[in-house]
Amino acid sequence: MSKKKPIVLFLEDNLLLRDEIGAYLEDEGFRVLGCKDIYEAKSEWKMHKSSISAIILDINMSPGGLTDKEKASANDGIFSGWMWLIDYVLVDKEYPLPVDKVFIVSGYIPNLERHIAGKTELGCEYFSTLKKKKHLINKGDKKNPMESIIEILKKELDLR
Repeated sequence: MSKKKPIVLFLEDNLLLRDEIGAYLEDEGFRVLGCKDIYEAKSEWKMHKSSISAIILDINMSPGGLTDKEKASANDGIFSGWMWLIDYVLVDKEYPLPVDKVFIVSGYIPNLERHIAGKTELGCEYFSTLKKKKHLINKGDKKNPMESIIEILKKELDLR
């Protein structure tokens, strides 16, 4: 009997990156739910949240699916991935996904840290946890960011 593939919700608004990274994750044994914007992420989360093992997201997403209030708060897309994560996933009372199952891959990590400084206590706490666990992966790092994520995912989800 084959083991069920862990499901990864993957938010990336760049089609080429979403397809390439999604294929890489699938080759590594994951089922990937790829989302191009927050609207799709909300839908996939609602349908599959009880079975999602991890989330990988770009923090600077297309603002599709955000309310006007959320767009203003997220500066029309800047950090909208982060806003979605805080507002919908980590505070979900029915199926809260532990913050250690979240991976942020972005070229805007330093900007995110400045953006959330002094914002909600919960956001600062989550960011601090992600930073400590090395789940903040800068796209500009010399090491292949996907290799870093795969290593951490396999360890976190006990797939070694």
